[in-house]
Parts: sequence; C-alpha cells; structure tokens
Amino acid sequence: MIKLINKFHNLGIHPEFSDFEKNQARLLNIIIILAFVIKLSGFFYVIAEEEISTEQVTDTTFSLALNLVMLYFNSKGKFNVTISLLVFSVFLGLITTVFVYKMDNYSLMLFLLSLFGFLTLIIESKRKVIIFTSIALAIAFVGLANSYYNFYSYSVVFPQERISTIRFASIVVIAFTLFYTVYLKSYAVQYKTKLEGAIQTITQQKQEVDQTVKLKELLLAETHHRVKNNLQLIISLLELQMNMTEDNRETKALRASVSRINSMASIHKKLYKNEEQIDELEMSDYLIELAENTISLFPNTQHGIDLKTQLDSCTMNLEQAIPIGLIMNEVITNSVKYGTPPNKKAVFKLNLTSQNSQIVISFQDNGNGISENTNSGLGHSMIDMLGRQLKAEIERYYNNGLITVIKIKKDGF
Repeated sequence: MIKLINKFHNLGIHPEFSDFEKNQARLLNIIIILAFVIKLSGFFYVIAEEEISTEQVTDTTFSLALNLVMLYFNSKGKFNVTISLLVFSVFLGLITTVFVYKMDNYSLMLFLLSLFGFLTLIIESKRKVIIFTSIALAIAFVGLANSYYNFYSYSVVFPQERISTIRFASIVVIAFTLFYTVYLKSYAVQYKTKLEGAIQTITQQKQEVDQTVKLKELLLAETHHRVKNNLQLIISLLELQMNMTEDNRETKALRASVSRINSMASIHKKLYKNEEQIDELEMSDYLIELAENTISLFPNTQHGIDLKTQLDSCTMNLEQAIPIGLIMNEVITNSVKYGTPPNKKAVFKLNLTSQNSQIVISFQDNGNGISENTNSGLGHSMIDMLGRQLKAEIERYYNNGLITVIKIKKDGF
C-alpha cells in the first residue's frame, strides 16, 4: 500500500527535474488524487444513502474525467496545463455551487476560503491569484445576493448531511493549505541557508581567483619590465659600440639593429605601463612612438621630416604587435634612408584603418621611388618572413612616393 501511494506521489517526476519542479509535481499529484478519491467516495455515498439526480451524475462523471486528464498532463511534466485545468475545475465547482446547488452562506464562505488557499498554493503569480480571487468573490457575491433576493431558483437543494460534508471538505482543504504553507516555509528556510552557504563559497572562490589573477598580472608586468630593461641594455651596448666604430657600413648595421630592438622594447615598455590591460597593446599610440623613435635615429636628415598620422583605435596582443612593429620599423627606416627628397622637406604619412574584417596599415613617403637597396638584404627578407607569420598581405607601389600597405585579416589572429 505504501509503495502504491509513493508511486502515485512521484508520478511523472523525472531525474532531470529541479527540486522546485519535483515539489510542484508532487503537490499537484496529491491535490488531484485526493480530489478524485473524495469525489468518488462522495458519489458512492450518495448512491447508497440518497436518491441521486441526473445533474449530480453528470457533474460527478465530468469532474472525475477531468481529474484523470489532469493527472495525465501532470505525469508528462506539463504543469501549466495541469494548473490551468485545476483552476478551471475549481471555478466550475464554484459556479455550480452558486447557481445550481443551494447551500447556506456559512458553507459558501468556507468554500471561498478553501478556494483562496488552493489558488495561493498552485499559482506562482500574485497578480493571477488576486485576479482569480476577485472573480471568485464576484461569483460568491451573486450567490449571497440571491439568498436574500431570490433572483433565480436552484436546481438542487443540498440536505444538511451534504452541507456538512462540503464544510468538512472545505476545512480539510484549508488545513492542508496551512500545513503545506508551513512546509514550504521550512523548505524555503533550508534553501535560503544552502543558498547563503553557496554564495559565501562562491565569494571566497572569486576572491581567491581575483588574487591569483592579480598575482599573474603583477608577474606578467614584471616580466615585461625586465624584458624591456634587458633590451634597453642591449641597445645601450650597441650604441656604445656604434660610437666607438669608425666604419660607416658597421655603423649603419648597428643603427639598424638598434632600431629593430627598440621596436620590441617599446612594446614591453607600453605593456608594463598599461595597468588595465597588460596583454594587449593600443597600436595607434605604439605606431606613432615607433615612427618618432625610428626617425630620431637619423638626426642628420637634410631638411627634417614631417610625420603625419591618421590612426584608428586598435588593440593587438604581443604576438601580433611585435611582427607588425618590426615590419614598420624596416619600412620607416628605408624611407628615412632612401625616401627623403634631396631638395625639399620629407613628408611621411602613417595610417591605420580598422575595418570589419581586416586591419590596414599604410606608410607613404614623398621620395623619388623604389631604390634597389630596399628590395634586397636582411630588411626585405624580414618583412616577407614576418608577413607570412602574420598571414598578412603586403603591397608596395609608387604614387608620388613609395607606399607600403599591410593588410591583416582579423579572423587570422
């Protein structure tokens, strides 16, 4: 017997249900099965003790069939359909009580109280509870008014025994509502305690993660700082060697090395100073600084250089920024060495455009064209190699000066 009751109690409950869904399904199972048993028992009692009317047979048969339909939908996990049918059946019972069966006002008020408790149990929305309760009160008001003014006559007059049964059933529903409300409150307290414990655990874990992230950021920033210092030391040694040599070719080679290393050192310097983002670099600021530093390595340019920039905001990580910096260093160095016109001031134009699918970086001088020296040697080989590493498209052509365009697809990063 206990196994059978437990089977009906857990009818339609699936393992993947949440605790709330399981409790909701069990509550609906209890309500539907109890209502079915009470209606069926009352029907047999009436058959045994009284003369039953056609209206009572029809009403009871329909009500029992509706209970079976609700039990079916609840077993399939369709709680909203079940609740809607429950509300429909309750209001159908209320309308029948008010307009078909005659009973006293005290029993009607008990029935309304049980109805309100029932609605608060099965309906989550307070707004819907208020709406349905208002409708129920309006229907009950019609019944109360009819008891005084006799607007209409009743089809069935309940005997005192049936009225006592309705009162008892209403009191049982009210008691069940109170019991389940207390149960739900105790369950809510337990759930709140568990939830607070989970929140505290998550908060502690978040603090630990934040501390770990902060420590890693400090370590990464320190790494950038040390790399920058080491590169700066190498630059200083190369500059010292450059000042000590008298060979022009050797000096040019050392200056090119200084320029290349400086392009990498500038990246680590900027990443170290950027407290908010230590793994991504704002390329517009970096490219301006790179161009100015590269130009400053050639102070003997005849008429000076006018650098014009138009750069969109764009961020890149270390693996992207270093190859781009080295490419731009070679391009700018070549322009300083071979793209400065002899009789007028040099003008360099540096542009960066961040489009939807790609980033385009272009550099233009106003020199006389492409020198043979720019198409061979280490610098040109480096540009080709770094371009392949970035999966970038590099174009070079002459239009009132040498123009170098680097196109990088964003989805290639």
